[in-house]
Amino acid sequence: MGSAAFLVAAMMIYSLFIRPEYELVNELRGMFIAKSNLLTEQQSIISQVQSLLAQYQGSASIQRAVSLALPTKEEAAGIFSQLQALAQANDLTIEVFGLQSQPTKSVNNSRGAINVVKDLGVLQASLKVSGGYDNFKNFLQGVETNIRVMDLISLKMEKVNRANGNFFIYNLVLNTYYQTN
Repeated sequence: MGSAAFLVAAMMIYSLFIRPEYELVNELRGMFIAKSNLLTEQQSIISQVQSLLAQYQGSASIQRAVSLALPTKEEAAGIFSQLQALAQANDLTIEVFGLQSQPTKSVNNSRGAINVVKDLGVLQASLKVSGGYDNFKNFLQGVETNIRVMDLISLKMEKVNRANGNFFIYNLVLNTYYQTN
């Protein structure tokens, strides 16, 4: 009889005290697992956002470089100042300078995707430059490596009789580009 009472008492203690606490512990374990999974997901999202921010900051410097190579405006004064600086650095003289707007060049993609690159506006610069041949070669290398994109369209050379014999007049036509809105 004592052992039956002890068994009944043990079952009552188990059902009244231990079982509810065991269920509470299981519930708390589930909440802990859910919250730790949420924390892991949040940390993953934060690292992805930080990665995207780092990429965006890198693309901002790329955007600045592209804006220097292909400005968002015509910037005719900038074209003249760049060519004038190149000419002076190479002991050449710009005798005549002119700019003429050309038709816009459309940037098409063949797959029908969204265009990331804007259409290109074209300014055609006509120059008459005088100086030595070696200096002119250096000038053309400067135009080629200049930050702003320029294409040499045509070139005509005329020899001028001088004492040093190495003096020419060069007529150049250059296309410069800019981004349109």
